[in-house]
Amino acid sequence: MRRWPELRLMGWISAVLFAVFLVLYPWRRSGPHPPGNRALAEMNSIRTAIEQYKAEYSVYPQATPENLLKVLRGENAEGKNPRKIAFLTWNMDSNHMVDPWNTPYQIEFINSDSVLIKSAGKNRVFGDADDIRWPEAQKR
Repeated sequence: MRRWPELRLMGWISAVLFAVFLVLYPWRRSGPHPPGNRALAEMNSIRTAIEQYKAEYSVYPQATPENLLKVLRGENAEGKNPRKIAFLTWNMDSNHMVDPWNTPYQIEFINSDSVLIKSAGKNRVFGDADDIRWPEAQKR
Protein backbone atom coordinates (compact mmCIF):
# COMPACT_ATOMS: atom_id res chain seq x y z
CA MET A 1 0.00 0.00 0.00
CA ARG A 2 1.50 3.20 -1.16
CA ARG A 3 0.45 6.43 0.50
CA TRP A 4 2.39 8.76 -1.80
CA PRO A 5 -0.63 10.09 -3.73
CA GLU A 6 -2.41 10.94 -0.48
CA LEU A 7 0.67 12.61 0.96
CA ARG A 8 1.26 14.53 -2.25
CA LEU A 9 -2.36 15.74 -2.21
CA MET A 10 -2.01 16.79 1.43
CA GLY A 11 1.18 18.67 0.52
CA TRP A 12 -0.56 20.57 -2.28
CA ILE A 13 -3.51 21.45 -0.07
CA SER A 14 -1.14 22.69 2.63
CA ALA A 15 0.80 24.78 0.10
CA VAL A 16 -2.40 26.38 -1.25
CA LEU A 17 -3.67 27.18 2.25
CA PHE A 18 -0.31 28.68 3.18
CA ALA A 19 -0.33 30.85 0.03
CA VAL A 20 -3.87 32.06 0.81
CA PHE A 21 -2.77 32.89 4.36
CA LEU A 22 0.21 34.92 3.08
CA VAL A 23 -2.04 36.91 0.77
CA LEU A 24 -4.82 37.61 3.28
CA TYR A 25 -2.81 38.14 6.47
CA PRO A 26 -1.67 41.74 5.75
CA TRP A 27 -5.29 42.81 5.15
CA ARG A 28 -6.36 41.33 8.44
CA ARG A 29 -3.63 43.18 10.31
CA SER A 30 -4.35 46.57 8.76
CA GLY A 31 -7.95 46.65 10.03
CA PRO A 32 -10.10 49.75 9.65
CA HIS A 33 -8.42 53.07 9.08
CA PRO A 34 -8.01 55.25 12.18
CA PRO A 35 -10.41 58.22 12.30
CA GLY A 36 -7.49 60.67 12.06
CA ASN A 37 -6.47 59.22 8.71
CA ARG A 38 -10.06 59.37 7.51
CA ALA A 39 -10.26 63.02 8.57
CA LEU A 40 -7.09 63.82 6.61
CA ALA A 41 -8.46 62.08 3.52
CA GLU A 42 -11.76 63.97 3.78
CA MET A 43 -9.99 67.28 4.38
CA ASN A 44 -7.82 66.66 1.33
CA SER A 45 -10.93 65.96 -0.76
CA ILE A 46 -12.61 69.14 0.48
CA ARG A 47 -9.52 71.23 -0.20
CA THR A 48 -9.13 69.71 -3.68
CA ALA A 49 -12.80 70.49 -4.44
CA ILE A 50 -12.37 74.08 -3.24
CA GLU A 51 -9.23 74.50 -5.39
CA GLN A 52 -11.07 73.06 -8.41
CA TYR A 53 -13.92 75.51 -7.80
CA LYS A 54 -11.38 78.33 -7.72
CA ALA A 55 -9.80 77.11 -10.96
CA GLU A 56 -13.23 77.14 -12.62
CA TYR A 57 -14.60 80.43 -11.24
CA SER A 58 -11.33 82.30 -10.41
CA VAL A 59 -12.36 82.83 -6.77
CA TYR A 60 -12.93 80.64 -3.74
CA PRO A 61 -16.60 79.80 -3.10
CA GLN A 62 -18.23 82.57 -1.10
CA ALA A 63 -21.11 80.43 0.19
CA THR A 64 -22.24 80.27 3.78
CA PRO A 65 -20.94 77.26 5.75
CA GLU A 66 -24.41 75.72 5.50
CA ASN A 67 -24.38 75.96 1.69
CA LEU A 68 -20.71 75.28 0.95
CA LEU A 69 -21.29 71.52 0.73
CA LYS A 70 -24.21 72.06 -1.65
CA VAL A 71 -22.13 74.35 -3.85
CA LEU A 72 -19.25 71.86 -3.99
CA ARG A 73 -21.65 68.99 -4.77
CA GLY A 74 -22.92 70.82 -7.84
CA GLU A 75 -26.02 72.58 -6.61
CA ASN A 76 -26.45 76.23 -7.43
CA ALA A 77 -26.96 77.26 -3.79
CA GLU A 78 -26.99 81.03 -3.35
CA GLY A 79 -26.20 81.32 -7.08
CA LYS A 80 -22.57 80.36 -6.38
CA ASN A 81 -22.28 77.44 -8.85
CA PRO A 82 -24.16 78.53 -11.97
CA ARG A 83 -22.64 75.75 -14.13
CA LYS A 84 -23.70 73.16 -11.51
CA ILE A 85 -20.33 71.41 -11.59
CA ALA A 86 -19.85 68.69 -8.95
CA PHE A 87 -16.44 69.38 -7.45
CA LEU A 88 -17.00 67.10 -4.45
CA THR A 89 -18.41 63.68 -5.28
CA TRP A 90 -17.83 61.60 -2.16
CA ASN A 91 -20.82 60.93 0.01
CA MET A 92 -21.16 62.43 3.46
CA ASP A 93 -23.63 61.21 6.04
CA SER A 94 -25.21 64.60 6.62
CA ASN A 95 -25.88 67.89 4.90
CA HIS A 96 -22.88 69.39 6.69
CA MET A 97 -19.21 68.64 6.25
CA VAL A 98 -18.44 66.77 9.47
CA ASP A 99 -15.32 64.94 10.60
CA PRO A 100 -15.24 61.29 11.79
CA TRP A 101 -16.20 62.49 15.29
CA ASN A 102 -19.31 64.22 13.90
CA THR A 103 -17.99 67.76 14.40
CA PRO A 104 -18.33 70.19 11.48
CA TYR A 105 -15.06 71.02 9.75
CA GLN A 106 -13.95 74.64 10.02
CA ILE A 107 -12.92 76.12 6.69
CA GLU A 108 -11.03 79.41 6.64
CA PHE A 109 -10.16 81.32 3.51
CA ILE A 110 -6.98 83.04 4.66
CA ASN A 111 -6.62 85.21 1.59
CA SER A 112 -7.26 84.88 -2.14
CA ASP A 113 -4.61 82.14 -2.40
CA SER A 114 -4.92 80.08 0.79
CA VAL A 115 -7.49 77.88 2.48
CA LEU A 116 -7.19 76.14 5.86
CA ILE A 117 -9.42 73.24 6.91
CA LYS A 118 -9.61 72.18 10.56
CA SER A 119 -11.03 69.21 12.45
CA ALA A 120 -11.55 69.45 16.20
CA GLY A 121 -10.17 65.94 16.60
CA LYS A 122 -11.28 63.18 18.93
CA ASN A 123 -12.19 65.45 21.87
CA ARG A 124 -14.44 67.59 19.57
CA VAL A 125 -12.96 70.85 20.93
CA PHE A 126 -11.24 73.33 18.63
CA GLY A 127 -8.06 75.08 19.70
CA ASP A 128 -6.13 72.33 21.45
CA ALA A 129 -3.38 69.82 20.66
CA ASP A 130 -5.51 67.12 19.04
CA ASP A 131 -6.87 69.40 16.30
CA ILE A 132 -6.08 68.34 12.75
CA ARG A 133 -5.27 71.15 10.34
CA TRP A 134 -4.94 70.79 6.57
CA PRO A 135 -2.61 71.51 4.78
CA GLU A 136 -0.31 71.71 7.84
CA ALA A 137 -1.02 68.09 8.82
CA GLN A 138 0.58 66.77 5.65
CA LYS A 139 3.97 68.13 6.78
CA ARG A 140 4.06 65.95 9.92
